[in-house]
Amino acid sequence: MSNKPDRPITSIVFPKSGPPFFKQFKLPDSKDELEKAVIQRFVKVSQHNGEQLEYAGSAPEPADAFVVDRNGINIYLQLCEVVDVQRIRVTQARARYGFEVWTNIELQELYRGVQVAMLDFGQMLDVPKPTSRTGRALVDELRQELRSLKTIIESLPMNAEGEFKGKETCVMLSTTPMKLSIRLLRYASPKDESPGKWFWTGSVPVDSNGFLLRFQEVMKRKCNHYGRIADPYWLLLYSLDCYCGEFEQAHLADFLVGEDHPFDRVTVFMPFELGGNLKELFPRPKDLPPSSDLPRKKLLVHLIPEDMNPKWDDPRWNVIGFQADESVFENSP
Repeated sequence: MSNKPDRPITSIVFPKSGPPFFKQFKLPDSKDELEKAVIQRFVKVSQHNGEQLEYAGSAPEPADAFVVDRNGINIYLQLCEVVDVQRIRVTQARARYGFEVWTNIELQELYRGVQVAMLDFGQMLDVPKPTSRTGRALVDELRQELRSLKTIIESLPMNAEGEFKGKETCVMLSTTPMKLSIRLLRYASPKDESPGKWFWTGSVPVDSNGFLLRFQEVMKRKCNHYGRIADPYWLLLYSLDCYCGEFEQAHLADFLVGEDHPFDRVTVFMPFELGGNLKELFPRPKDLPPSSDLPRKKLLVHLIPEDMNPKWDDPRWNVIGFQADESVFENSP
């Protein structure tokens, strides 16, 4: 049973009254449990939309699950996840640099009892491998900038559990031009021998054309690889980090109209958006405009989860001084 990366899904809710707040979905660790959660979410959203479906458990290969309709008919369901490869690469680049930077003994001593959030919001992180010549220079520059914050670190107030009184500053890097916001919180006295903790997050670009290609590649593989196994047979495309808006939906629906595939129905599902974004692609819905009428869009998505005010026991905090084993990155795309 393979494990999935820890990718909690966080949305910012803007209620009609009251302040905005975070809503977070903690994803299961294993692939099997994640797929089960996605199917159960699909059934729940379908019921909310007026379709009477019930989850009926796992199905034999190549299907993944059964759902039962209002007439008691078993529907074979094939699941397929579309992942944002660029986001994974950016996240792993931050992790690799973080582990390289924080193995420095001097920094380990300086940051005892301190939590350090490194944020590169509003820009695309484009860095070489930390083992390259330029990468090593960037690691050295990051270490130098973090050492320069000694005065701020010494003036940090002591926080009781649950308090978040700290300080924020920023550093400008020249090796690979970048602005990093640095948020510092003291959670333990430096005399307690408590290690420092770090976390690095930020933004990734979202390009409609890139996402469309990823959805198309996955869908082509599913359509061409599998023959018909049952009647009815549905394909459920889902993603935890790739957005499939009207532009992508129209192009995918057009592709399916001319494709010889075994599925009676193809649906794209963003399971952990607020309300669950569920859209049928095949048969092509009448309310979906022609793809030629929709311009390609490009936008920057800011990742602003609870990392902005992390909990003390959040497992995603990395202990300063810990050297990552390369097995952490063995599934890198």
